[in-house]
Amino acid sequence: MMACTVPGPGTLFIGNQTYAIPKNSNGTPLTAGTTNLYDNFQGSYVTPGDERWSVFSKESQRLMADDLLLHFEGLYTRRKVTDINKAALPLVMSVPSTNPYYVNPTGGTGNVTVLAGSSPFFGSTLNENRIDTGNFSLGLSMSPFEQWSADVTAGYAFEIQHVVQHGVADPIALNASLNDTDPATAFNPFGDAASNSSATLASITGESTARFVSKLRTVGLTTTGPVLHSRWQFRVDSGALSIEYRTSTQ
Repeated sequence: MMACTVPGPGTLFIGNQTYAIPKNSNGTPLTAGTTNLYDNFQGSYVTPGDERWSVFSKESQRLMADDLLLHFEGLYTRRKVTDINKAALPLVMSVPSTNPYYVNPTGGTGNVTVLAGSSPFFGSTLNENRIDTGNFSLGLSMSPFEQWSADVTAGYAFEIQHVVQHGVADPIALNASLNDTDPATAFNPFGDAASNSSATLASITGESTARFVSKLRTVGLTTTGPVLHSRWQFRVDSGALSIEYRTSTQ
């Protein structure tokens, strides 16, 4: 177990002095030299949740001439990974004296700092990762000349990753709400979700998203057939030539 000063209620910092915030909505009474400690891995996943499904297809079709064969292969996979790797994300909040819920046990009027966790206010820090991958190829096999064969192929592969983290606070919106002077809309860092209006919490919380895309395109040509015969009994019965071109983007 790892002890830390999140998620909540948090700890009040004034200079080098700490005060554990009690479990009520007004932040009092406060005792100097105390902190609130928690297991930062409580409620986290030991192993991520994993869901996967795939579709595979392989087809071939002879065309009008017997020496023409069209072939296709395709594989598509979707994977969903869910994970909670910590109990909360840290919130370091500078609270001005104009905040309606401001508390300063020293009697001063300067800004105080509250260190708390995000989950008591904004919910679980669930991570969702959806990964789509595909690999497809289309080719045409032929025999253009006697004893010669050729295969022309085109391939396309991709990976698209979409990551969403829930329970994330917008730091700009949070700071604006901490500086709000209206008790109905100001953020109360000394309480929890029940101590704040749902509209205030909704204006601060959100989702952190990221999207990653990579693509690979290939074109290939492979030919095989006899290479060289001569009247002096020197011969090369068969040979092969392969050409491939690749381009990728990220």
